[in-house]
Amino acid sequence: MLISDLGRRFHESPFEVQQRALQHPPPLTGTKWDCLLAAVAEHIAITHDHPVPDWCDDPQRSLKIYWCPLEHYLDGFPGSLYRDTPGAFLRHGIIIGNKEFGPREGERDYGALIGE
Repeated sequence: MLISDLGRRFHESPFEVQQRALQHPPPLTGTKWDCLLAAVAEHIAITHDHPVPDWCDDPQRSLKIYWCPLEHYLDGFPGSLYRDTPGAFLRHGIIIGNKEFGPREGERDYGALIGE
């Protein structure tokens, strides 16, 4: 829910609100969730043409061993899940695939941007 809802809410916000939302780092919790939140922030920043926030580069926000937070893959996951995971998530050690974002992944309508 965090992943898809945060992306959706970000998509619905005006550009200036998006910039402010990315500017300040959330406090560290010392858990894997710090890495997941950094991955989400990096992914939506890239998706919406914002610079990736500096706080996303904090080493405490990247895992050394990949983590798949999807409960239905606790016994292993298919290779396609790794292949389909956005780069921002892989950079932070998160394997999530691309279906957790909802039908539009919180992204802009790229078809409209290229005239489709």
